[in-house]
Amino acid sequence: MSDTAATEATLRLHLADGVGALTYKRLVEAFGSPAAALEAGPGGWRRVKGVGEKTAAAIEAVTDEQVRSELQLADQAGARILTAADEEFPEALRNIHDCPALLYVRGRFEPNDAVAIGVVGARRCTYYGLEQAERFGALLARAGRGVR
Repeated sequence: MSDTAATEATLRLHLADGVGALTYKRLVEAFGSPAAALEAGPGGWRRVKGVGEKTAAAIEAVTDEQVRSELQLADQAGARILTAADEEFPEALRNIHDCPALLYVRGRFEPNDAVAIGVVGARRCTYYGLEQAERFGALLARAGRGVR
């Protein structure tokens, strides 16, 4: 499977309502990969702990257009999307219990980023939340800290 296809499979799961870091992890562990998880279909998904009818329907409802749109939005923002399978994905983050399915990254990682500060947001954050994340990120960067 190409890197693009693997990223798209991860993104499809990530975009589904009800699929957070732990549910994503359970789906991938149950089926071996994001692509295999998608192939399992609603019946397979519902056998995974934490995935009921509502979450299975949400996964099934994610469209190709939504995936393409998200990729395009990331590109327009000058960001790339990294999955835990990508070599550049931070090792320390990859090894936490609730590792995110993916990261949106602008710029590049440097060796001193191992002690960087992560600014984590919600998929559907409020205007205030977005404003504060940008404010904290900018303040930390101006102070010379790496911000992820």
